[in-house]
Amino acid sequence: MPSSSATSIELGDTRISDYAELLRYLDLKSQCGATHAVPVTSDDESPRIFALIIGVNKYADPEIKNLRGAVADAEVIRDFLRDKLGVNKHHIRMLTNCKATRQSIIDAFKSFQNNSEIRKGDAILIYYAGHGQEVKATGGWATENGNKMVQSIVPHDFMSNGNVHVIPDKTIGCLINNIMLEKGDNITVIFDCCNSGSGTRNSDPNVIARSAFLKNYAIPPNLDDEITQTYRERAAAQSAKDTPGSLTSHVFIAACSAYEQALERDGRGQFTMALEKVLHSVSLSEISYVDLMDRLEHLVSQNPQLEGINRHRMVFNEKAVPRTRNLYKVHITPNGEYILQAGGADGVSLNAQFTLYADIEAFHGNDPIGVYKAQDIRAFQSALSLVSVSNSTRSLGISGIALQTRVGVQEELKVHVPLEDGLIPVFEALLMHINQPSARLWSFALVDRSAADLEIQREGDDIIFYILDKRVTCQGLTRCISKAKPEPLHIRHIFQGAAHYYYHLNRSYLNSENLGNFLTIEFMKLQSTWNYDDIGTSEWEPVGENLIKDGMITLDIDDSYSHTNLYGIRIINHGGQDLYPNIFYFDNSELSIELYYSSGGRTQFMTDSPLQKEGGHLNLGFGNGGVRPYEYFIPDGQDVDVGFLKCFFSTSPIDLSSIIQNSPFKTPRDPEASMQYTNANSPDAWCCVLIPIVQRRRSSST
Repeated sequence: MPSSSATSIELGDTRISDYAELLRYLDLKSQCGATHAVPVTSDDESPRIFALIIGVNKYADPEIKNLRGAVADAEVIRDFLRDKLGVNKHHIRMLTNCKATRQSIIDAFKSFQNNSEIRKGDAILIYYAGHGQEVKATGGWATENGNKMVQSIVPHDFMSNGNVHVIPDKTIGCLINNIMLEKGDNITVIFDCCNSGSGTRNSDPNVIARSAFLKNYAIPPNLDDEITQTYRERAAAQSAKDTPGSLTSHVFIAACSAYEQALERDGRGQFTMALEKVLHSVSLSEISYVDLMDRLEHLVSQNPQLEGINRHRMVFNEKAVPRTRNLYKVHITPNGEYILQAGGADGVSLNAQFTLYADIEAFHGNDPIGVYKAQDIRAFQSALSLVSVSNSTRSLGISGIALQTRVGVQEELKVHVPLEDGLIPVFEALLMHINQPSARLWSFALVDRSAADLEIQREGDDIIFYILDKRVTCQGLTRCISKAKPEPLHIRHIFQGAAHYYYHLNRSYLNSENLGNFLTIEFMKLQSTWNYDDIGTSEWEPVGENLIKDGMITLDIDDSYSHTNLYGIRIINHGGQDLYPNIFYFDNSELSIELYYSSGGRTQFMTDSPLQKEGGHLNLGFGNGGVRPYEYFIPDGQDVDVGFLKCFFSTSPIDLSSIIQNSPFKTPRDPEASMQYTNANSPDAWCCVLIPIVQRRRSSST
């Protein structure tokens, strides 16, 4: 895939090196007072963040399968802290493979509480990527749900014969609580590993579960007694209000739920890959942990978890302040309206919050006037509305400034466009969108390549759309099959369709109940029964095994005979509630969304459930579902195609028909048509399952 490294463009006598500057240059209004952001260097040379980063690929016990991506994930987190946030490299401790022994990990935890360089309230990050395991508990170990199982992480030197043990969650909890007693509760713990020992090993060699699959191993009753006793003694010396609980000492982010597997795909943990993308798209000083999780793309077979009383805090409790921050001019109009001299071209999005200061001296003196949020956003200006006032005696003058302190609504599409002459029509399309705002239009942002969904390139007279979603590119699909002419109106239409596509693909629709644990989804090849129903339609039946393997479907497509490419879906509801499914197919080659099945929306009458509780079946493509078989084909010019089957389940009917869209590469229509948000909020329970479908063309010699 081509990737341009162009970081500047020369237009006339002007050299332009950033997106906002280029959009200003292209916009005629730039001659009417649009103002550039002013970079300001913060007081600290680097954020006060201290990190322990652990990645284990190789295990000493020959019974444990080695991983491929844990060390790479650990290095990504280290590089982000060091290169993006500017964290002092001496504040980051890396333990990988043979260095990540049980004792080394425990000693590293202890070093935080004894490190005199760490002040109380400094941010502490503990990241682990490797095998996790649920193991049998003995003796007096307290366990959840009385199941006598304890969650743990597996160090490099673990031996199942009992010579070296796992590190159980109780030990980790006591170590973290000891840190909290000394250094405060600004502690973030991220584990990209399995929480459960259940499940089976993956059949696809490119998909590995981060579970050690230990058998006949149990932790001894006195394991780590000295650690737990030390914590009890220290906690006893504290007042009750200062003694940490399991949810107060830290914020905990897990890659999956307790009953799921954390998966590696093609040499990377899919959770850390998704996290990396978000980390590079926002300023951590402007986003809460809850918002951070909400921006993660929907993962295959995984539902990341967020725990902790402080989960609504800004990430690292606002200690991740970048060394260079942008200040914007702000003024009051004669009718009293506050106008920020920054808009969509500067990356300002709806509801972004800004702290206002009377002037630069008030900023350095930390004397704010109040907090305001962006409402009416134009290309280079935004109207602000009051959120809260401060106790400052100063008032906004002609030299007022604003500092962004919280991100706004997430853009539905993130695009990377190299700064090149041939791509000027793309920037003109973006400017057209910004200058014609509408509540019915999707939003998109220009970002670095590492955070983007799509990359735009010019090839001759065509605009090419390259896919950057690693869930897709790892299978060999790297670009959309259609092209666009360098016409801003058409490009704008495609961006709108792409935003609609990625919004609904990546939106996780946070589950109110874990309904997915009670569902079985099967995807099967169909063959004709050679019987016909009452209206003359051929009847079909499933043949062979369930094609969903390791959370993914791989199809061998035979171009010579289309009837061999017909498939059906069976869903079984083992739970205690009737369900209403809605199923869509997301086609990455053309960015279209096809409706596979709908339960229909709410009406004034009770609607029968198509997927009844306690063993109800729904057969699609055959049997009682009322839909024809699903046929697959690979577009000409490709040998592989990748799509996603997205299944929504709710406990009451809901209309999701506005998710459907034709390919935006087709003839442009009104850019506001069929581009509405889908409000999926419901007082009832939700569940959403994402399954990749990889189609590979069968070779003629097969």
